Amino acid sequence: SSPVVEGNLLLLNAGSAGTALDKQTGAVVWTSGKEAAGYSSMVPFAAGGQRCLAFMALKALVIVDAAPGKELARQEWETGYDTNCADPVIGGDQLFISSYDRGAAVLRFAGGKLARGWKDWTMHNHLSTSVLIGGHLFGINGQAGKSGDLRCVDFKTGEVKWVQPGIGIGALSAADGKLIVQGEKGELIVAEASPEVFKPLARAQVLGGKCWT
Repeated sequence: SSPVVEGNLLLLNAGSAGTALDKQTGAVVWTSGKEAAGYSSMVPFAAGGQRCLAFMALKALVIVDAAPGKELARQEWETGYDTNCADPVIGGDQLFISSYDRGAAVLRFAGGKLARGWKDWTMHNHLSTSVLIGGHLFGINGQAGKSGDLRCVDFKTGEVKWVQPGIGIGALSAADGKLIVQGEKGELIVAEASPEVFKPLARAQVLGGKCWT
């Protein structure tokens, strides 16, 4: 995971429910239990007038209050080898979570509680977090034991809009309304973030070997 700056805090996915340091001094502002941590980064968001943090701990999605670090909600999400790698994706009051052997789910956070929306096997984020653009999730589907692909999924329903094979378990980010995809074998692709069809704008072989991140 990566450290995240939120106001005067440096947020870390460390301990059973996160840790916050003073970004100026490094002093511990709040911390949680000593359980091993998950892999995702903290994702700040606003809910009910308060700043909250969502992240994947070792075996669950956890939401905490950013300031005192109080745990607000938790949803069990166990995976093989405890590989909760991808960050939660926030869309309004809903959170998308995904892992390589549990598929994906959308949960609504309201009134301090999590309620399950859809859950299915349409997306398996192994290492790279999906991006949400215009109501659609674009992500690397890296299901265990299968060749990875790039796909587009409707955020509200989980419906798969399109699948582009041959990407492998690569990495994905977005900028200027475009997808930036790095395939497992080192091909770099810039594509339109279109829910209709995969539309590459430019592509080149820029690296060799295995490129997972």
